[in-house]
Amino acid sequence: MNSRPLETSPTAWIVDDDAHVRAALAGFLQVIGLPTRVFDSCEAFLDAYKADQSGMLFVDLHLTGMSGLELIEELQRRSSLMKMVLMTGACSAECTTRARNGGAVAVLQKPFSIKSLQPVLQDDHHPGDTTPGF
Repeated sequence: MNSRPLETSPTAWIVDDDAHVRAALAGFLQVIGLPTRVFDSCEAFLDAYKADQSGMLFVDLHLTGMSGLELIEELQRRSSLMKMVLMTGACSAECTTRARNGGAVAVLQKPFSIKSLQPVLQDDHHPGDTTPGF
């Protein structure tokens, strides 16, 4: 878990209780040039959250305490500037709809490939642009 203050530059925020998932996703995102911050719970993330931070949040659905879906909905209530991606091993159609209605730009089914991240990362860019889309 990272206890340093969060920054306001575009950053990939990763919330997952599985250390291997946090490390793998952070490692990939760092390789493509994105700063990352990792947390093992939604509560730890919210303790460091600042309303003006931007970037993209990757959050697991099933966590101890607050769920990833609840975090997405809470950030929407706070008018967060971040793009939000829900990661899950199992998500029903109802869960997917709730995540999208809550502000998630994508729902990624675990395990997911690096290739499946490309459309999410390039969302705001022209085809062929490899700059992350946030």
